[in-house]
Amino acid sequence: MSVIGLIMVLGFSGMAAQIVLLRELLTVFSGNELLMGIYIALWVAGEAFGAVTAERSKRLPIAPVLGFAKAQFAFVVLFPMAILFARVWKPFLGIPVEVSSDIWQLLAVSAAVLLPVSAAHGFLFISACKIVDITKPNRGHAVGLTYSWETVGSIIGGILTSFVLVTRLNSLEIALLLAVINSIACSFLLTACQSSWLRVAVLLSSLLSISMLFAGIGELVHKNSIAWQWQGKKVVSYRNSPYQNIVVVESDGQHTLFTDGLPQITLPVPDIEYVEELAHLPLLMHQNPRDLLVIGGGAGGLISEMLKHPSVRSIDYLEPDPLFLKSILELPEDISKRELLNSKVKLIIDDGRVYLGQTGKRYDVAMINMPLPETLQSNRFFTRQFFSRLKSVLRDGGMLVVPCQGSQTYYNDELRSLNTCLLATLKAVFAGVIVVPGDRNILLAGETVFPYPDAELMSKRQVERRVETRLLTPEHLSSRLAEEEREIVSRELAKPGSSIVNQDFSPDLMYLNLAYKSLVHTRSFSTVLGFARGLHGVWLIGLLTSALLVALCVRNSRKAAITLAVAGTGMSSMLGELLLMTLFQVYYGNLFHLVGMLLALFMAGIAAGSYLATTKTVGKYSDIRIVLVLESAMIVMLLGLAFFLVALEQGGFEPVRLPALLGAVVLTGVLTGITYPVASRLYQNLEKPHITTAGTERIKGAGVMYAADLLGGCVGGVLGGIILLPALGMKGAFIALALIKVATAILFVKTLGTGSVRGACEY
Repeated sequence: MSVIGLIMVLGFSGMAAQIVLLRELLTVFSGNELLMGIYIALWVAGEAFGAVTAERSKRLPIAPVLGFAKAQFAFVVLFPMAILFARVWKPFLGIPVEVSSDIWQLLAVSAAVLLPVSAAHGFLFISACKIVDITKPNRGHAVGLTYSWETVGSIIGGILTSFVLVTRLNSLEIALLLAVINSIACSFLLTACQSSWLRVAVLLSSLLSISMLFAGIGELVHKNSIAWQWQGKKVVSYRNSPYQNIVVVESDGQHTLFTDGLPQITLPVPDIEYVEELAHLPLLMHQNPRDLLVIGGGAGGLISEMLKHPSVRSIDYLEPDPLFLKSILELPEDISKRELLNSKVKLIIDDGRVYLGQTGKRYDVAMINMPLPETLQSNRFFTRQFFSRLKSVLRDGGMLVVPCQGSQTYYNDELRSLNTCLLATLKAVFAGVIVVPGDRNILLAGETVFPYPDAELMSKRQVERRVETRLLTPEHLSSRLAEEEREIVSRELAKPGSSIVNQDFSPDLMYLNLAYKSLVHTRSFSTVLGFARGLHGVWLIGLLTSALLVALCVRNSRKAAITLAVAGTGMSSMLGELLLMTLFQVYYGNLFHLVGMLLALFMAGIAAGSYLATTKTVGKYSDIRIVLVLESAMIVMLLGLAFFLVALEQGGFEPVRLPALLGAVVLTGVLTGITYPVASRLYQNLEKPHITTAGTERIKGAGVMYAADLLGGCVGGVLGGIILLPALGMKGAFIALALIKVATAILFVKTLGTGSVRGACEY
C-alpha cells in the first residue's frame, strides 16, 4: 500500500505542477489552444527525456529506491524555481510584463520553465516502474500497474488543483505543499534504504517545507516576485479563479485589470472613443432600444453609456467568471459600481451559448463585446450557429452589434480576410449587414435590411434623448459616418479575401485572427497558418498517400512498428481529446467544472484501460492481437466521430449527443490506457520473451514506449492544432487521424504479422 500511495503522490504532484506552471506561462504570454499545445508538448518532451534517461541509467536498476528519492528531491526543488523564473525573466531583461513576446522568446522561456521539472517527473515514473517490479514480482505487470495508479493520482491532482488549491493558495504555497507531501511519502519508501544521508536529507526537506509553509515564507516570496514581475506598477490584487488569472495594478492614478496577462478594463478613464461609439452608434440607430444584451466587456464604461438612453429599461450582462465581476466591483472607482449595481442591469454568471439556449427573453439590441477569437473556446461566439441563436432572441427590428479590427488607411491581406470572413458569417444569417468603418469597424446586422446610419438623424436623436457625451458630437458623427470613408472600406472588402463562413466545426475566423495578430512579432507563424488553411482537401489526399507509402516502404523493424503504433495512439488521443472538449463546449458551454469532468473521465478511462491490461481477461490473448484490436478500435472510433459530426450539423442524433460525447471521451482514454502497457510488454518480449523472474529486464522498453506515447501526444497537440484543424476542420481532422492509424496498423501487420507473441506474465 505504501508503494501504491507513493505512485499516486507521483501522479498528483505531476498534474499539480503542470497546471500551476501552465497558468504561470499563460499569465506571462497569454495564449490559446495552440500555445497550450506548445506548452504541453514541451512538458511531455521533458517527461519523455526523463523516462528514456531513467531506462538507460546503469545505476538505477541496482538501486531504484535511491534513484527515485534523488529524482523526487530534484522535482520538489526545481518546481518553485521554475515558478520564480517564469515571473522574473521579463523584468530581468527590462521588458514590461504587458509587452507581448515573440514566438522565439516564448519557446525559450517555456522550455526553461517546463523541461527540467517534467524531465524529473518522467525519470520518477520509470523509477516507480522498477520499484513496483521488485515489490510485486509475482504479478509481472509493473508498467500497467504503475501507469494505472499514477493516472488515478493525476485525476485527484487535476481536480483538487483546479478547483481547490489554485483558488486558495498561491503558486509557491502549492509548491511547498507538494514538497511536504512528497517528502513524507518518500520517507516511508526510504525506511529500507541503506543511504542514511539521503534519509536525513529527506527529513530535513520535509521539516523545512512545513516550516516555510506555516511561517508564511511562501506568501512573502510570492508577493515579492509578483511585485518584481509588475515593476513600475502597484499590484492591488492577484488572484486565480478556475477560469483565469486576474491581476489589478495601479499606475499614475489608473487601475487596470488584467486577465491572463491581457488588459481588460482601465478606470477611472476608459477608452472614451471606443465605449461611446460602440454604445451610442447602434442605440441611436434604433428607434426605441429597451432591452439590451451584452456578452462580455460590459464593465468599464460601456454599460454606463448605454444607460444614458432613457428608453432603456433592462441590460442583461453575461460573464462566465464571478471572480472577474467581483474584482471589478472592488475597484475604488465609482463608475464600475454605478453601472453594474444599477437596478436596470442584471449580472448573469453564465456561458453565452448556454444562456441563449435557455432564455425566453427577447432583445432590441444584442452586443458581442469580446475580442475576436484567438481560441477554439472563444470562436464559439463568432460562428454561423451562434449568430443564428442570437437572431432568435432579437425582436423585429432588432440588431446585433459586433466590433472588429479595422483601418482608415490600409488593409493588408490578413486584415481584409479577417473582416470579410466575419462579414460573410453574419450575411449567412442576417438579411441586412452594414459596416461602420474606422480603426475599429462596427458591424451591424439585422433580420431586415436597414439604411446606413444617417449622421444628421442620429445627432437629432441624441439631442432628443439628452444623451451627453464627451466625444460623440455632431461633427464627430459626420466624420465617422462620411460616405467617402464607407466607399474606401467597401472597395477594400470587395477585394479577394476570405469569404468563408466561420463554423463551429471549422474555426476559420480564429486562424485568420491568429495570422493577423502574428504579423506583429512572428510573420513566419502567420505564413504557416496561411499555408495550412490553403491546403484543404488536397492535404487530406496527400496525407493519406504519404502515410500509406511510409507504412509500405519502411524497413521491417518490429520495434519501430510498435513504437509508431504507440506514438499514433498518443497523437490520436491528444488531438481527439482536444476536439471532443471543443465539441462539448460548443453545445454545453465553457463551464469549467464540466470541462474538468471531461478531463477526469478521460484520465479515468486511461486508469481503467491500464489496469485492464494487467488482468487475466486481456492476458489470455497474444499481445500482437491485442494491439491490432486496439488499432482497429481507434480507427473505427475516429471515423465514427467524423460521421457523427456530419449528422450533428444536420440536426441528427440530438437525444444521444451527450452520452455519445461522454462515451467517446471514456473510450479514447481506455484505448490509450491499454495500448501503453501491452505495447511495452510486447516491445520487451520481442527481445527477451522468456524472462519471468523479478528483475529490471521485465520493464525494459517501458521508457521508450512512454516516450513514444508522450511525443505522439506532443505532435498531436502542436501540429494537429496548427495544420490539421485549419486545413481540414474538425471532421477532416478526425478522418486524418484515422488515416494515420491505418498507416501504423498496416506497418504493424507488415512487420509483426498477426502471430502469437505472448507477454511472459504470471497470473
